[in-house]
Amino acid sequence: MKQRTGWRKHLPESLWPVIVGPLIVGLVLAGVTGAAKGLFVDDPAPDLLGLDPVVHNGPAEYEGWLNSEGFRVSQQTSDSGTRVELRLKNEGERRAYITAATFTISRLIRVPPCGAGGGVMLSGHYAVVLPRDAAEGETIEAPIDRQILPDGVDRFEFRVGRDRDGMDVGLTYVYQLDVALRHDGASEPVDVGRILVALPGVPSIAATGLNRPPSEQQGCIEDTVKSLQEAAELDGTRSPALERLLAEAH
Repeated sequence: MKQRTGWRKHLPESLWPVIVGPLIVGLVLAGVTGAAKGLFVDDPAPDLLGLDPVVHNGPAEYEGWLNSEGFRVSQQTSDSGTRVELRLKNEGERRAYITAATFTISRLIRVPPCGAGGGVMLSGHYAVVLPRDAAEGETIEAPIDRQILPDGVDRFEFRVGRDRDGMDVGLTYVYQLDVALRHDGASEPVDVGRILVALPGVPSIAATGLNRPPSEQQGCIEDTVKSLQEAAELDGTRSPALERLLAEAH
């Protein structure tokens, strides 16, 4: 072996154990640590934020025709049906896939008619029809199929109605509904908001007797006003038409 002279004679015979070896081992350990972190870090997930809903709920209107037996029948027009507009934002880093909307009945108030009323026949265009025998606390689920991109927003609406029956003639039903959306297989739905709707539509102030002085609000008018006063105490987003009616009753 050639004799080393000068400053080289102070170096170890092999650089591997002192410099190269530790450098390579350090790089390997850094790679293993990075890979291990990748195994335990959760994938980016969607993060949905429910914005305030918008409720379109005006007076019910009807259209009629003569059926094959010569009887005049009617149904509520699609345009006068109650609509609930849901608005969402995805603040997460992954696309959100919405699979269903849930409508939970928090309160239900039956407003009786005073005098003759028309039949209640809901249009077939509603996306959500609340059963006649639905009770407070019951949840009605409507399957949907939507996607929201990361940092994206979406807006869509439901037509909300009530299953019709001949016993409903002239009646108005005020529903307080908690709305939520299921998405991406999550165990809990995302809360969208609480709404207040009158089905099949908002009755006029004159039809309810609210425009009469208290001395004349007797009999069936008294029952109607009392029911509306109870509904006025409920919280939830409602349409301007329903807001005006309940403000008169409050």
